[in-house]
Amino acid sequence: MRQEEILNSLRELGPSTAVEIAMHIHGDDYNMSVRNLAHARLRTLLRQGFVRKVGERRNQRSGVPSPIYEVVE
Repeated sequence: MRQEEILNSLRELGPSTAVEIAMHIHGDDYNMSVRNLAHARLRTLLRQGFVRKVGERRNQRSGVPSPIYEVVE
C-alpha cells in the first residue's frame, strides 16, 4: 500500500479512518495487517503535512475510538 493510494482513497471517500481506507483499497481482502499498514502510512503522511486528523469515530467492531483523517489541500 503506497502513500499515493492512501491519498487517493481519502480524496474519494472524504474524511476516513484507517480501517475505512484499508477496506476501500483492499475490499474483501481486508484484514488487520492491511489496516496496520494503512495506519503506518497515515502517520507518515501526517508528519509530512499531507493529511490531518479531524476527529474520531468509534470502531464498530471494537468500540475503540479511531482517528479520522483528511487530505490537506
